Amino acid sequence: MPQLQDLPSIVPLKLLQSAGVPSASIAVLSVGIVETHVITKGSEDTETIYQSCSISKAITGIAVAKLIDQGRLTYDTLISEHLPAHILDLITSDKNRAFLSAVTVGTIVSHTSGLSQGGFSGYAGEVPTMEQILAGTAPANTPQIHFNSFPGAQFAYSGGGWTVLQLFLEQLLSKPFAEIMQKLVLGPLQMTRSHCGPLPAGETNYAKAHLTAEVEARAPYHELPELAAAGLWTTPADLLKAVSAIQHSLISDDGFLKQATAQKLLTPITDAGAGRGDIAHGFFVTDATFGHSGGNDPGYRTYFMGSHGSKSLPPDTGIAIFTNSVIGFEEIEKLVPAIFHLKGWPYQKVLCGYSPMKAYVPYALPSSLQSKDAESAWKAWEGKWEGDWVITSAKQDETERPMLAFRDLRAMTLLPGAGPVQSLKAGKEILLVADGLDISTRLTWNDEGERIVEIMQTGVGSELKTLHRVPR
Repeated sequence: MPQLQDLPSIVPLKLLQSAGVPSASIAVLSVGIVETHVITKGSEDTETIYQSCSISKAITGIAVAKLIDQGRLTYDTLISEHLPAHILDLITSDKNRAFLSAVTVGTIVSHTSGLSQGGFSGYAGEVPTMEQILAGTAPANTPQIHFNSFPGAQFAYSGGGWTVLQLFLEQLLSKPFAEIMQKLVLGPLQMTRSHCGPLPAGETNYAKAHLTAEVEARAPYHELPELAAAGLWTTPADLLKAVSAIQHSLISDDGFLKQATAQKLLTPITDAGAGRGDIAHGFFVTDATFGHSGGNDPGYRTYFMGSHGSKSLPPDTGIAIFTNSVIGFEEIEKLVPAIFHLKGWPYQKVLCGYSPMKAYVPYALPSSLQSKDAESAWKAWEGKWEGDWVITSAKQDETERPMLAFRDLRAMTLLPGAGPVQSLKAGKEILLVADGLDISTRLTWNDEGERIVEIMQTGVGSELKTLHRVPR
């Protein structure tokens, strides 16, 4: 079976660069063992740290869970109990000050606090104080953090809420947030290449932000004082130590967290929308996965997931992928299914924080990794399909190959795609990618057992199309 060492044959450096990404650092957890791989045009290696972006929230969520185990707080603890009046005045008005009676630690970590400000841009120059960030005054580059809605009324992603939580924890423990994270999570889990806050003095092995693979951002990174929301530097391998700790805690009485606490950590609160699964206490979750994604200016994009509580994925499974490009997530969307294919992991309808897996166009498999099992199975889908699409065939190198055509334009060769497929009652799906285009076709069946074609294209406004056969 293909393994992670085969990834460069699917994603050679030239392909990653042409997509605008200078480096991708990858770690994969399988049966408790972590494999690492870096694709780079530069000097990045497995010890290179990246800004983890909003994944910082998930690690902060673990710190909150640890404090619950220590009896220092609960998810029902009111943030107003430990924040001074002048801080609370910055985020409220006479009209909504009473809402503070419903803002708990739990509503903040589940993005249901009603507080504003989804994300933060960071700073290349003067860094504001936390009070200036809350008030939205210069040099803060975001508006005042305030109530957008009633606490508990809806999921609304709020980095602003996590910034309030950061101040709450500092007040509760009388320590700087970076020290809190080091003592509660990073140190005990031996995340030795992880740091919360500005880069440590003398640290040189960090990935510099890019706009494309060829163009560095104006600043190599931005400093984010909103540490709980987006201020963690780490590596994919270090991050999977936290994933593994949660997984062990879920099934053991001697884990990093108490078993009941770990289970509560991943208990869904409400639907997160956009097909991303549910939101729990700092993590996006499905019935099989937990994780988070992130993006920091001027050019970092990240993602991780781990398995939990389901027979549809092997236990002790996880992926962490970091890139240093503002358009890195487009490649993360392709790398995740490629890793699933290489590891032989089953298709997942939805991965936490990722959206439906079939909604992304995968990489094409090189000939060395193509299966011979279903070489001609695609022929059952030959013919005309709704919307002027046609699946046809052509002889290439003495082999009949599937082709995809639209209207009377030139047909493009379809190659096997690097991603998992569903095994349905009617048969096993076939995943194909148009050679030279960002289009994938999934040859499959609907619930009635009728053959259909699902077509996905990339680009703004693209969505999965389901095609039915045009009657002859």
